[in-house]
Amino acid sequence: MFRLLTLAALVTLAFAQDHQDDVTTTTTGSPTQTTSSLACTPWAVDFTKQADGTSPFSLGFYDSWCGKNTYIKGGNLVLQLDTECGPNIASAIQFQQGRVDVTLETGWSAGVVTACSLLSTDPLKDEIDLEWVGQDMVHGQRDPRASQAVLLDIGGDSSAQMHSYAIEYRSDSITWFVNGKSVRTVTKDPSDPFLDQPLQVHLGLWDASAYPDWAGTINYSKYSVNGTFLAHVQSVGITPFVCDNYTTVVPSATPTASPLVTATATGVPPAR
Repeated sequence: MFRLLTLAALVTLAFAQDHQDDVTTTTTGSPTQTTSSLACTPWAVDFTKQADGTSPFSLGFYDSWCGKNTYIKGGNLVLQLDTECGPNIASAIQFQQGRVDVTLETGWSAGVVTACSLLSTDPLKDEIDLEWVGQDMVHGQRDPRASQAVLLDIGGDSSAQMHSYAIEYRSDSITWFVNGKSVRTVTKDPSDPFLDQPLQVHLGLWDASAYPDWAGTINYSKYSVNGTFLAHVQSVGITPFVCDNYTTVVPSATPTASPLVTATATGVPPAR
């Protein structure tokens, strides 16, 4: 089952459970959970305190796809989308219940989607999404394919300045926050399956031109800067609510092909 919620300018809020048919990633091997000595304390990365050229993979992330298109510059983690690929990097830490905070400036342009997604490593993936669709950064839009949609103005152009976002994941509810304000809560329905797997934080920037009705189509020749689109992340962190499954998960191999994305039952693509 896939439920979609939409947050303006245009931010897509979504969660899904056990949707094996939604995303297929071709890899050599699969992620391997490792026994960790992590204390049950928050993990956070403030990119404003990192030197230019620092590798994000030295700060607790791993390369989920196209990690070469990420770098740290000017106090930000830069996500770079070009005609070859768009990046997706993941926290090595996973958590069973907790809060994820991220401060970022999104990419801009039709077809460009910035994403902060919480994904499990299990083949039957649980997923919680924050996605910013770049074809209208000021006005909320209703996705005609979304069966459940909520529009909300985030208070400015998400590609022109930093905004803070958060997701609280509990055993019986999911709550999204924008600039410190709770904007949407979904509670567990006893008659409906609910997410129950530990999740990792994924940060990505991807080309959604295959879904023009939802995201628009990228025009690299007209709108890109030197053939690229950029998103900037200032900080990201995880605060665990429980210590169960608060561990590190490392990939046994890097991807050998781009994730294959198919539309969900609502017609809206899942996170990249």
